Amino acid sequence: AYNIHLNGAYHANARYSALFGVHEKLSETFGHRLGAVEFPPKKFWHMDSEAINQRREALTKYFHQVIQNV
Repeated sequence: AYNIHLNGAYHANARYSALFGVHEKLSETFGHRLGAVEFPPKKFWHMDSEAINQRREALTKYFHQVIQNV
């Protein structure tokens, strides 16, 4: 699960699958505006702490890009 913070304050926990569901809904609604914004891949070969941190950073980058484009 990933912690979600809004304006620096804790908001909720969400699993990768729930975040992917949000991505799918955003793509259906705003697909033309999202352009080249890509959702991070589901699987890494080894989900060690480094891979988890990379995915967390990629998710953060994804949602920042979505906010800028929508």
